[in-house]
Amino acid sequence: MVIGAIEVVATGKAIYDRAKEEMYDQAFVYGPDERLLYSYETSSPPAQRFDAARRPLAELRWKQLENDECPAWSACFTPFVDELRRWAAIVGCTLHSEEEENFQRFLDVARDVDEGRINHEEALTWLRSCSSYNRLAC
Repeated sequence: MVIGAIEVVATGKAIYDRAKEEMYDQAFVYGPDERLLYSYETSSPPAQRFDAARRPLAELRWKQLENDECPAWSACFTPFVDELRRWAAIVGCTLHSEEEENFQRFLDVARDVDEGRINHEEALTWLRSCSSYNRLAC
């Protein structure tokens, strides 16, 4: 019986040690309102860390655009692009020139919507077809 008790304790300790190890391998980033913005594994490559940071921000921006909640598209995209650049730096991701070109395309489309050259639906269709909106890489 004592062997069984030692085995249970040893198994429990192994589970605890593994959970503790996993917790220390996670980074949690909170916003000014103290709500969790995103988390990522600190041992993951920069591209994966950036993807974890980018995804919630892109989803929020997408919902705002779909629901026509932006006062102007430029007013939504300019801070979005600035925030992506900031988060890339935070997680150690150096953005390539392709990502900067994509950012400029986003801003150009936003300006075209604001100035009436394309409508809301055309812009959303373009964004849906633009894999770069959903997948920026380092």
